[in-house]
This record gives sequence, structure tokens and C-alpha cells, in this order.
Amino acid sequence: MQKHYLCSVLGIGSCCMLFNFTDIMKIPGLSFSLKRALGVTAAKQKISRKTGVPMTKQGLERKVGRFVINTIFGTRKK
Repeated sequence: MQKHYLCSVLGIGSCCMLFNFTDIMKIPGLSFSLKRALGVTAAKQKISRKTGVPMTKQGLERKVGRFVINTIFGTRKK
């Protein structure tokens, strides 16, 4: 929530806050992820393990890059 919006809700004209209200409401070390709660992350991990194709952009780029370099230079794992 923005500081100015909160000031207008509270009826304070010009407001100089020394702290942010969202910092007060946060609990350190506690976070919530809707994807993890719905099981999306676990499903993606299972698909990736079975197919061998990463579901993340970075993982896919690494896999494609490795394939291209191995094709060009002929380095193969034994």
C-alpha cells in the first residue's frame, strides 16, 4: 500500500512517515506462493525429470547450448 494513499484514507493531509506499513505487516522468513500451494511447481518438476527437458528458460538455454557446442566441437560424454 502506498504511503500517500494510506494518508488520505486516514485523513492526514501532508504526511511524513518514518516507516512503511507493509514492513510492519511482513513476517521475516514467511512467504506464500500460489504456484507451490496449487502444486504447479511439483508437476513441472515431475515432467522435467521424466522427459529430461527443463521447464525453465535458463535450463532450456543451457541444454540447447550444450547440444550446439557438442555438435560443433564433437565433444561427447562417455
